[in-house]
Amino acid sequence: MLQNSARRVTLRLQLRGIMRPLVPECHVVVPAFLEARLIARTLGEIPAEVRRVIVVDDASPDDTSVVVQALNNPRVTLLRQPRNAGVGAAIVRGYQELLQTPGHPHDAFVVMAGDGQMDPRDLSG
Repeated sequence: MLQNSARRVTLRLQLRGIMRPLVPECHVVVPAFLEARLIARTLGEIPAEVRRVIVVDDASPDDTSVVVQALNNPRVTLLRQPRNAGVGAAIVRGYQELLQTPGHPHDAFVVMAGDGQMDPRDLSG
């Protein structure tokens, strides 16, 4: 009986957004450099199951950051590198950001190229 009561309380907290479910979730890091033309389509195709998307603009001289901000997507966080450091550094920065977010120990972190060369449907369950 006590277990059932605890489950009901936990479910109520989850429904109110106070407590996250104890289920692994998928988070995506999108390194981006000179992707103003393709980034909106790439982000738009990421499945709804993905909880959070971190776009790391690697100091693009084009409008990559402007396009990402204009999407106004609550799942998307934009980080902008102060200088171009390369795709590896952009991925590391995205992972560092995600590691600061509380989550399940089995959450998955995935890299998705900003230019659409990877199929976002591969992320679906």
